[in-house]
Amino acid sequence: PYSQTIGVFSTFYKYLPDSFISEYGDLSYQEKAIITSLQIFAVHQQGNSQSVLLEADDENKYKNIGYALKVLRTDENAKSTDRRFNAMISADTFEEFTFHLRQLISLLKSRSDQKVNYAKLAQDLYYFQIPSMRENIKLSWAKEYYKFTNKEKDNKGEENE
Repeated sequence: PYSQTIGVFSTFYKYLPDSFISEYGDLSYQEKAIITSLQIFAVHQQGNSQSVLLEADDENKYKNIGYALKVLRTDENAKSTDRRFNAMISADTFEEFTFHLRQLISLLKSRSDQKVNYAKLAQDLYYFQIPSMRENIKLSWAKEYYKFTNKEKDNKGEENE
């Protein structure tokens, strides 16, 4: 729950632009997206001595969470991971979506050293909350998750020869 993160609010709100802060009792889309991204980052980083943050430089700025999660699609784990990913992508609410995302990040943490572009994640979580943008985010993540890289294509081609 967001109420469990109140301890970081003094730092969080110090740097958050006023335009992102809700004037009402609930959290704005921006607040929810950033807090959720920070919570997921904390789960991913916990116990790791190396940073799990994929820097959002020119090469990585468009790499979304689908890109990061596809490392879980190994031959022995593809079906179960695909089921988890599809449950997340088919979620209709932000709460359900982030529930499944947290599970996938826990798997990512336990099975790989893959880094995540958390700035991009926060941006995507913001857009997911806008009904007209939700489908675009889902498609973008699914495209990256299921897309073969050239290296994967080359390896499959070598196996078939």
